[in-house]
Amino acid sequence: MEMKMNNQEYKIRQFFRNMAGFFNKEISQKDKEEFSNSAVIFFQEIQDYEKQELQRYIKNLEKEAIENIKNEIATKDFVRAEIAEAKMELKQEIAEVRTGLKETNTRIKYYFFVLIFLMFILQPTIFEKIQTIFSVLK
Repeated sequence: MEMKMNNQEYKIRQFFRNMAGFFNKEISQKDKEEFSNSAVIFFQEIQDYEKQELQRYIKNLEKEAIENIKNEIATKDFVRAEIAEAKMELKQEIAEVRTGLKETNTRIKYYFFVLIFLMFILQPTIFEKIQTIFSVLK
């Protein structure tokens, strides 16, 4: 079963064949040139492969960095939104408490005026009761 080779694999195998032939024969000028050409091609292929791997690695790092930054921004936005929501809730509660205090102050004023009014109306009977209490104590 013969496997298909890509161009890069073919060039690498060709280099090693030429290298093996280089050491097994007498070295002619043609052989030197073929070996030299094969060596240049071989090292260019290695360099291209390393560039591709480096580019893939850089792209993966970029994607990872972008994803981390997006997550960081999303987290910050979420926290800001939560803080803003908590501030709004706190402002609403403060407004409710202030309204409640105003209502309570109004009631206290109302009761105070009613009490003063009743004291003026009932003043003679209050004095009589106080006198009877003191007379009994004597």
